[in-house]
Amino acid sequence: MQIPPPSFIAEIIPVKYGIAVCAPEWEVDEKQGRATHRLYYVYRGDVTYVDSESHIRLNKDTLYIFPTNVPYTITHNPHDPLCCLWIVFDSRPDFFNKTIEYQINHGSLEYFIIKSIEQFVKDQRTGSRFTALQLQQLFFFISERVEFSFILDRRIMDTLTYVNRNLDKEISVYDMARARNLDASYFSRLFKKVIGYSPQHYILDTKINRATDLLIQGYSVKESAFKVGFTDQKEFSRIFKKYKGIPPSQFKKFQQDLP
Repeated sequence: MQIPPPSFIAEIIPVKYGIAVCAPEWEVDEKQGRATHRLYYVYRGDVTYVDSESHIRLNKDTLYIFPTNVPYTITHNPHDPLCCLWIVFDSRPDFFNKTIEYQINHGSLEYFIIKSIEQFVKDQRTGSRFTALQLQQLFFFISERVEFSFILDRRIMDTLTYVNRNLDKEISVYDMARARNLDASYFSRLFKKVIGYSPQHYILDTKINRATDLLIQGYSVKESAFKVGFTDQKEFSRIFKKYKGIPPSQFKKFQQDLP
């Protein structure tokens, strides 16, 4: 079993969260993957997760954590919709590189942590900070039974942290490589080997995924573009459409704050 040492459970950043019964037309279709994780604790529903390597029927009273940068779909039976506690979060470093499925037994320590998270999620005033602390505890306990896959190359870990903390700025591959005392070409090859994407793809993908979260939270297209480092709204809309298939104005119009 590969268990991350405590220092690796460094930073959990909830982006959005809630408790929801999804509408009949609800579905998730992440064609490009995303830079943040989805966590579901399923109360009920006939729900299916599919990626290139997995086909999972989601079970009641079970915790699921879906990986980053992996294209996947999640669908449900409209007559038996998904009802769940859900959290979208960043982890730094990222040690959820595959789907995690973990049964939560009633009365267990993990069960009471989930119940605590539910209360913090309902209290929007304290939810984000305390939810992060509870998630850290939850991940620590389940790491004893679940094999986590995490990035061991410190140079890449530091790069991912840098990107996520500087999304409002222009980020160049050259500057990222220079900060790690590496040749830009070598750095790009190393990054793609570890992450699966080129550095530039990861930067844009992370920016666009963060922008979608901002749009869902109620920010305007202009505000969302600025917060992820775009000064040209037309360029932002062009790249957003390339990654998401629709322009941000249309995404904002039809998107709901759901899992």
